[in-house]
Amino acid sequence: MALPDELKCDFDQDGNGLDDAIERQIAACVAPLILFDSGENARLPGEPRTLFTAERVGLDSVLITYIGLFAYDGGYVFSACGNDHPGDFMVVRVKVAIGRQLGTWTAAPVEVSGGDLGTLVAGQDIQLNGSHAVVYASAGKHHQYAEPYQGPAGNYGCNDRAYGDGDAVVLGSDSPLSHVSSTAFLTATLGATAASNLCLLATDPLELDAPADGFQEESLASLGYSGHGLFDSFYGLESP
Repeated sequence: MALPDELKCDFDQDGNGLDDAIERQIAACVAPLILFDSGENARLPGEPRTLFTAERVGLDSVLITYIGLFAYDGGYVFSACGNDHPGDFMVVRVKVAIGRQLGTWTAAPVEVSGGDLGTLVAGQDIQLNGSHAVVYASAGKHHQYAEPYQGPAGNYGCNDRAYGDGDAVVLGSDSPLSHVSSTAFLTATLGATAASNLCLLATDPLELDAPADGFQEESLASLGYSGHGLFDSFYGLESP
């Protein structure tokens, strides 16, 4: 169903009903904080290089999908399973509630999902650092967990460890977030959310008066992965 004219943005290059620059503000606001294990052996400087896309879900929520890219998968560091290989990625999805407080637009994470996280809900099982959901990444494999973990990975029986005692990286802090058109990866309310977990969005109304910069091109060469693209099997991403 088409958006009514009063809800359309002037600078919405990917046609998802969101101002492109506002998408980037929200994505930076709620980008997950990844806590790596001290045994991490396969993270190059600036990694993960992170793609994101935004999808409007209703009038007051936005789903941000983050895809963190790694040049290498270091295998199961604390297991004889091994399984190291070139290319790896992690996916974290954050559902964001958009609201108003004292005339200012706000954004707050209300659900987090992806990988082994299941679906985490604000006020119940999302661990927050400010407005950033905390995700624990396993050593080498970069599997995502909601809390410190050591044990079998999925049904494979290989020992995975994600203690969160290594580097702490907010996605997009070591290298800029790369905006991907929402058409490429189409797959609440604020309630009692604490004000400390909100990001304040400076524009009012929720729209900017100039176009955002361009989107990430299909080639990933600009991110340091020459010869690979958004839908390269090297990273396991699938074309819609």
